[in-house]
Amino acid sequence: RQGEIQELELENILRELHKYDDIIEIKKGQQGADIVQCIKTENGLECGKIYYESKRTKNYNDNWLQKLRDDNLTVKADVRVLVTETMPDGHDKFFFKDGVWICSLWEAKGLSLVLRHGLLQVHSVSITNQGKETKIEML
Repeated sequence: RQGEIQELELENILRELHKYDDIIEIKKGQQGADIVQCIKTENGLECGKIYYESKRTKNYNDNWLQKLRDDNLTVKADVRVLVTETMPDGHDKFFFKDGVWICSLWEAKGLSLVLRHGLLQVHSVSITNQGKETKIEML
């Protein structure tokens, strides 16, 4: 139950913070992590996904990272985030490990803003570069 409370809090934070994005809860009993955030541009185009797993336990487990990466094979999110109450030994702030951002619940808000901004920037650059060779040839 405590884990579910943190998951709901994370979902509420994301919905409040990112009003134009789709925040999709992975229902209990379904395979996968907890939340998928589909990043949308101002025009409503999807430009990336962030996949969240929430853990509220007394002990950190490195196996959560592999499970999140495995679950992502279906979702194909661009970024994976583990939100955990108990940080790994030697870490007291968010960090990146083995393809997964690891953070506390109180850091998730700021981290989601930065990751979303990065995905929007990558999308913008890819749009700018579309047809670049054709444009150069025409010039």
